[in-house]
Amino acid sequence: MTTETKLSLILKRLIVFLIPLVLIIILLLTVPSIRNLAFMSATRIPETAFSYLIQWKFSRHNPSTFPEINSLLEKHLDLVNNFAPGNNTLLPGLMDNAEGVIKRALLQEDFSALQPFLQRLVDSHPKLFDARLWLAHALTETGSSPPFEDLEIAVKLAPADERPYRIALTAALKLNSSEKLKKWCDRYTNSQFGGSLDKSIPSMFTGARLRDLAVDLTDISGDRQIIPNIALQLNENRAYDFSLQKPAKIDQLRLHMTTVPGIGVDINRARLYRSGRLIKDLKDNLIIIGSLSFLVKNNTFVTVARGAETFIIQLPSENLGEVDRITLDIDFRRLDLLSPAACLADKEPS
Repeated sequence: MTTETKLSLILKRLIVFLIPLVLIIILLLTVPSIRNLAFMSATRIPETAFSYLIQWKFSRHNPSTFPEINSLLEKHLDLVNNFAPGNNTLLPGLMDNAEGVIKRALLQEDFSALQPFLQRLVDSHPKLFDARLWLAHALTETGSSPPFEDLEIAVKLAPADERPYRIALTAALKLNSSEKLKKWCDRYTNSQFGGSLDKSIPSMFTGARLRDLAVDLTDISGDRQIIPNIALQLNENRAYDFSLQKPAKIDQLRLHMTTVPGIGVDINRARLYRSGRLIKDLKDNLIIIGSLSFLVKNNTFVTVARGAETFIIQLPSENLGEVDRITLDIDFRRLDLLSPAACLADKEPS
């Protein structure tokens, strides 16, 4: 083969390689959706790689599993922090891997092994609710130091979430502190829904706001209406009013809310109106089913979801005529996290 032939062959191979590369570059430069997809796919590579290594460590079932996984998570954290400051696009992947590990930590030594990573995570990203929660959990399990400072910040970041209160009460029990037990019991019982849940959590309300309610109903002719109410109040029985956009004949309605686990929902009365006149007052014959919650007594349900919850309320089969306003009497109430007697103490034990 002559030199000219070799050069020609090399040039052909180079052209074959360069044409697809040039086309890819042109697509990335001219089509934003493809460019964004490529970038997002690339940012998932570290998460996938570290996830594989973590699962491999778990599969070995060695006593050193959690210390080794702590080292992997710290390396993942270093990569995230070196990529860009603040909450960058690599951070969700790290949080997903960390969450998977935390769920498998059961023993005191597991949390002790993970504590260096968790402390560094909080130091690097102090406004991450989950990071504060995980560190507080580890501090409580190991007893290395009180978790209350991290829990105070966690409550400010997500005031409606029950998990910081649960960890605080567990820590207070371990410390045998009646004062802290009563303090955190009272704070939990008296706290109201505020803010919203994480935007990734399913909800029919924009931003997963926790004080939003909505009645969803369909007229027998097929016309659908969704009527909002943004005044959900905990720990009191009150009437929630829903005024329809136009009169409708209905035999069923759906009550939508965004919630956290451990909320008692007592739907104890429904009143139907037309032009200001009460048509039907329903108390004892309400038929209700929740999408995820459980019935504990009468029409009182307990939520288990963190996110969307829907209650289907079946109305009597009798012809009620058209209605233009619905009032639901509902008692939303936080359920206790521990035995009530523990929360009544008013002094330190001797």
